[in-house]
Amino acid sequence: NDNGFILDIFKKRIPNFFNDPPGPVNFNNFRFVPSLFNLWQANGQDQQAQKLAETYCRGIQDLHINFTLGKDDPQYIEAKTNCLLFKEKYQEALPYVKKYFIDENGLFLAPLKFQSPMYEEAMQSPAYQKIREQVETELTRQRENVIAYLKREGDWKPEWN
Repeated sequence: NDNGFILDIFKKRIPNFFNDPPGPVNFNNFRFVPSLFNLWQANGQDQQAQKLAETYCRGIQDLHINFTLGKDDPQYIEAKTNCLLFKEKYQEALPYVKKYFIDENGLFLAPLKFQSPMYEEAMQSPAYQKIREQVETELTRQRENVIAYLKREGDWKPEWN
């Protein structure tokens, strides 16, 4: 199956995450964790996913404490959000989600992230649905502005409608 192929790629790229316990998480590998976490959950490997989440959350905290990632750094905000979502602390994650997607203009990632298994349960909440609506409204506004600009400049092709 495709998941086996993907897991093999992860094993080659970040073999230390397949250890028991997994880790360590550092600045070079922390971005792979959400995808691997989602993959393990999709495969029913919840225990392995939770061990990875614990390692990830400790690693993110260490990166923050050691000032590699400042508390206002968008990468830290995204990582902190992931950590809280891994632990199913949806209410605690809410301010980080808002800050990342709305305040830090992480809009372009939102549609993809909101569809990931990590967000699935959180998106049932009215508060998360409100953030989704804000993101969708802003993306629509930006798209319309780009289209209007391209039409004014004569660079819009009718087949793009």
